[in-house]
Amino acid sequence: MKLTIKELRKTIKEANKIKASAAYLKKENIREKLQQLIASSVASGEIQDQGELEQYVQDMSMSVNTLKMIPYDVWLKISKS
Repeated sequence: MKLTIKELRKTIKEANKIKASAAYLKKENIREKLQQLIASSVASGEIQDQGELEQYVQDMSMSVNTLKMIPYDVWLKISKS
């Protein structure tokens, strides 16, 4: 299949319009914050080896599961105090 210059330009122009969705960017932002938390824990010596890192991530996951059970209204009250 051969493309004309016009078709190639159109394809490139359309490819430049592709962007990450807002939902994906939110997830990336959360991942970045968690990554910074882990990196600071490694830097401070709180996490000293692979085993501690794995336990830390497991504890973080458990904590997130616990936090998601808290209703939004409670989060509103907590944020105002």
